Amino acid sequence: MTSDWQSWAALAVVVLTAVLMAYRVFIRKKAGCGSECGCGSLKSKASLLEKRDSGGSQKTAL
Repeated sequence: MTSDWQSWAALAVVVLTAVLMAYRVFIRKKAGCGSECGCGSLKSKASLLEKRDSGGSQKTAL
């Protein structure tokens, strides 16, 4: 195996990418809701239900 600088640089790029991906998947997820993460927090679901129930569309029985 030759130990030229390009092989070491490529390995460093791969390791750095793997570390950044692991950070985004595991550590950053623990931050919780409250931002626009798209997870659908309970607070936003509750406010949507309140809006729906407080007079959104009125159904009439026949």
